[in-house]
Amino acid sequence: MIAVLALANDFTLPIVARYMSGPPGSTFAEPITLLDTPVGLGVALFLRSISLLPLLSRISKVLPSLQRRANSEPKLLPLG
Repeated sequence: MIAVLALANDFTLPIVARYMSGPPGSTFAEPITLLDTPVGLGVALFLRSISLLPLLSRISKVLPSLQRRANSEPKLLPLG
C-alpha cells in the first residue's frame, strides 16, 4: 500500500451528479462535480480492504465459539 501511494501521481477522476431540471421527462441540468477522487488513494484503499478480508473471515469463524463459551456455565477446577 505504501508503494502504491509513493508511486501515485496527481491523476484524479471526477464524481459528478446530474439532476433533472424540471418535471419527469424533461432534460437534465448541467452536471455538477461533487468531488475529485485521487486514483492512487482509491487503489491503495481498495488493496488494503482486500488484505483485511481474510482477517474478517477468521474473526467471523471464531466469534460464535467464543460467544458459546461465554454463555456456558463456568467449569470449576478441583483444588488440590
